[in-house]
Amino acid sequence: MTKSLIVLISTALTMSGCATLKPSTVIGASIGATVGSLAGAAIGSPEHAVRGAFIGATSGAAIGGFTGYLIGKSSETKIDPKNMNVVNDKSGMPAITRPDVNCVEIPDKIEDNGRRFIKRHVSCTIDRGSVWTME
Repeated sequence: MTKSLIVLISTALTMSGCATLKPSTVIGASIGATVGSLAGAAIGSPEHAVRGAFIGATSGAAIGGFTGYLIGKSSETKIDPKNMNVVNDKSGMPAITRPDVNCVEIPDKIEDNGRRFIKRHVSCTIDRGSVWTME
């Protein structure tokens, strides 16, 4: 039982301390741990209800967190080349397309009868600017 308690506490501390977890993962793990602990306590024998709750909470947190991660990943905005690289920051504004930029490298050159030296550089031109789109 102490092993289960240690695993449960370390899982909770690890998940709460990770800044890279998305909210859907945390919510999924929380719901999974709650449902798992209730189910583990109810399904297990009365003399091992606490052990069943720990096992259910641990497995429920893992399953719920993984499910929440998958759901959150599938709801992210995809960039599709057919849709002109649409960008949507989910701020309530319509999506906006990425501009088409054409860059050319200009080599070193000397102009004006040898009086002007132009160092190699890159010159970029915006061929098509960003536009709003109802995606």
